[in-house]
Amino acid sequence: MIRCTKPIQRELIGEKILALRTRRGWTQKELANRMVVCDRCIAHWETGRYMPSLVTAKKLADVFKISLDELTRGVA
Repeated sequence: MIRCTKPIQRELIGEKILALRTRRGWTQKELANRMVVCDRCIAHWETGRYMPSLVTAKKLADVFKISLDELTRGVA
């Protein structure tokens, strides 16, 4: 059995999404278009107001070409 030793925090994922997006030079609207969501969703994720679902997080990881594990580790 695998145990998660640390809960995933919305703010850490938000910081990671923001860092990955800005590193690529994308606006929130550009990322939203790639994700097929509204740009307000991106803003809410980046600020930690909401956390993307597991399916959406996987899609984010795919868009950024990283693993889901890397996305959930927060900013390195």
